[in-house]
Amino acid sequence: MGTRLVGDRFEGVYEAAQAWVNSALRADDSLFTPGKPIWSSQWLGELRDRFLENLSELEGADFPGRLKPLLEGSQPEIYQLMGEIHFISFLIVSEGTIGASKKNKEKRINQVLGWGLSPSITVPDELIDGFRGIAGVGQTFLARDISLQLGFIIEFVKQWKELEQHIRDFLLNDPWEFKRFVMAVPSGSSLLHKYIRRLSSQREALLHLVFPDTFEAIVSVPHKLDIAKTF
Repeated sequence: MGTRLVGDRFEGVYEAAQAWVNSALRADDSLFTPGKPIWSSQWLGELRDRFLENLSELEGADFPGRLKPLLEGSQPEIYQLMGEIHFISFLIVSEGTIGASKKNKEKRINQVLGWGLSPSITVPDELIDGFRGIAGVGQTFLARDISLQLGFIIEFVKQWKELEQHIRDFLLNDPWEFKRFVMAVPSGSSLLHKYIRRLSSQREALLHLVFPDTFEAIVSVPHKLDIAKTF
């Protein structure tokens, strides 16, 4: 059984996660501007082509500086989708992680939104509490591996949208079948498969955010294995 963390500090995280499930996994809606179809196959497909096809160009220092040229010429919806993907990737990350304060997370996302949108679209105030995070992550999560974490979310939701609606409904009602789907995502993408070992934290994060009562709030697979061996 998972452990849903309790207390005011964590409520905003779980509320934001559930809002994303409803907007992106149950529909094609937007997390930041409800009623606007941002998480659609159309925009996910275009972003996937721009982003995953150029993973090698995104690795290294100054990730925002490398990302901006890849998005140039995109529709505003692409910039908003990229901002919302950043939000979901950052959601699990505890403020105790270096560089992961609420202020820094909000600033990074608003930077991406600002490249292609009017300044009026920013991270909604009601979602800011979600930036308190849940779990500590390794330093590479927000640095060397950030492009992979974002890429995994893009590929996961793109493959999700290819499923029939009744299958999606079934997976959202069965945490273990949902896990099987999440774990199989890299195998369906040659672009991500070679980085499969570096995707584990994002996979574990998604499992807890979507099913916090089933999967633990731990994103490190070695830590999970150590706990299992001990208890």
